[in-house]
Amino acid sequence: MVEIGDYAVTIVVMVTVAVAAVVTRQLVGVSFFHSQLTARGLSVEEGRETGLLRESRVGEVMSRRFHAIGRHTNIAAIKELLSNEPDADIVVIDEQHRLVGLVAFADIKDVAFEPGLDPLINAADVARKSPVSLRADDDLTTALRLMDAGDVARLPVVADDGSEQPIGVVHHAAVVLAHNKALLAARREERGR
Repeated sequence: MVEIGDYAVTIVVMVTVAVAAVVTRQLVGVSFFHSQLTARGLSVEEGRETGLLRESRVGEVMSRRFHAIGRHTNIAAIKELLSNEPDADIVVIDEQHRLVGLVAFADIKDVAFEPGLDPLINAADVARKSPVSLRADDDLTTALRLMDAGDVARLPVVADDGSEQPIGVVHHAAVVLAHNKALLAARREERGR
């Protein structure tokens, strides 16, 4: 008769589990637990932080407050806009309201103080062309990866309907803030607060 707390049985069970784990790893390539997590769409390699970023969407953190200007808008109008709002998100669009690019003060600083150039330069000339844009349903991991790859602090967000019409701008700082809030909430949940 086996009694609870029988150390011989405990040792046999531990050895059996260890052997089963080794056999499973040899046959499948990962542990049984790891394969169960993968089957549920969870990744052990990514880590908790990446998982939190994957759960959050660009639409949750993007700013819908931006100035849309036509690509033929002259530099004088852009300078005036930036003098009133230095950190403004200025989105340059074409005649069909499709995204052309973004303009920030850094993009016009070389020509900003040359008044003779005002009638010669327009928004399309100074805009950072945006072959890269985000959709509201993209996760924050994608946003950070694209920002890092392009070495930019903000990216335009375009409509999901294929029109390429801008609907917002997402900032690196907003992504980081959302990530930090999610981490704090997860830690509070772990501690039962």
